[in-house]
Amino acid sequence: GRVGSADNDPLSLPLSPLKLPVAEPLANPGDRPHYLRMRIDPGSGDLKPTGLQQSHALFGLSRADALLRLEAGQSVESGEVVNAWRL
Repeated sequence: GRVGSADNDPLSLPLSPLKLPVAEPLANPGDRPHYLRMRIDPGSGDLKPTGLQQSHALFGLSRADALLRLEAGQSVESGEVVNAWRL
């Protein structure tokens, strides 16, 4: 590709999501997508939220090793397999 084009930008490379089950029910009651900070349980492989999800809650982000995108109004049940992106 051309220099400066999107195909040369490492940030535009598609990331392959992991397919993992969630450890508990999760919901996004909002009107826009949310990225939840998640931890992959080393024993079970389940995704678990890292605590507070607000933008100012940096401790949860520091413990996260994956992100889960929930669309507006989306909910997932415990054990449901979802796409997660490794950090």
